[in-house]
Amino acid sequence: MPKVDLGSILGASDVTIAPSERDDERAARLANEKRATLLEDIRNMTLFFVVLVALVVLAILCGKLIFFDRTATPETQKWAQTALTALVSGGAAFLFGRSLASKK
Repeated sequence: MPKVDLGSILGASDVTIAPSERDDERAARLANEKRATLLEDIRNMTLFFVVLVALVVLAILCGKLIFFDRTATPETQKWAQTALTALVSGGAAFLFGRSLASKK
């Protein structure tokens, strides 16, 4: 894609193209961006903790079925073992993946 030299077209060597923004407009824009960032962070943290609580509850239910419920059928215990294995391996992959990613 060819580059266009506005300085040669306009006959000036110091050409800048920027929207005019007053100080009060800039302050309002920055405040809105900060508020939007804060709301996004709150939403992400809330979602993380809801998912974390759901996973912990599921892990507790699976553990109860595997280790403490003697009336559970072998098929139910097998399902609970599979679910608990998936939770543990997914959690380990998440934690180790985050620690490895932060080292790079």
